[in-house]
Amino acid sequence: MIEHDQPIVSSTLQIGEAGLEVYGLVLEASRGISWETTAVVGIASGSIRQFNADHLAEQTRVRNPDLIVVMIGGNDAGSAGILAGDGKSYREGFMRAIKVLRRGAPQAACLLMSPLDQATLGDDGRIYSKKTMARLVELQRQASEELGCAFWNSWQFMGGQNSFARWLDQGLAWTDLMHLTEKGLNRIGQGLSEALLASYEQQRRGQ
Repeated sequence: MIEHDQPIVSSTLQIGEAGLEVYGLVLEASRGISWETTAVVGIASGSIRQFNADHLAEQTRVRNPDLIVVMIGGNDAGSAGILAGDGKSYREGFMRAIKVLRRGAPQAACLLMSPLDQATLGDDGRIYSKKTMARLVELQRQASEELGCAFWNSWQFMGGQNSFARWLDQGLAWTDLMHLTEKGLNRIGQGLSEALLASYEQQRRGQ
């Protein structure tokens, strides 16, 4: 950690050791909120369970977060366990993944965000939510309750079942039927921000 008594306008990181892997650089002020994002392409709950849990926990302890926010789902939508029986196998696997992420900061509050809607093109040419979406969201909601985490239903924020088609028509989603445009992502971010601030205000007022 390097501390500086003057505002840092820019920074340059040079790697002097061959083979050294750097995962990120954090710049933060002494006051205010620091929001750090770890985005991994193609991430799913199954791949998280294969992380080096000790290394991840060590790095998390260094950052000492007050809140851990986790959003997994798009790449889990094809999991066979979602529709198998009561979904117990998926729910338990998902919970194990969340425990890996929280291991380094068990004292931190946690918030799970549901997956966004994903869609398929029907034989009639219309766009429908993938058949696993509603069940996937519900299983993650159940998991959040068992883990003692808050839950924000971003799927329902989009409009729930078959909402992807509406977001596509509004220029908020891409034609791959999986991802949102920058405008769509901004809307999700704004929705989450408003939900967090509203919950904070409720807590502050003791409601």
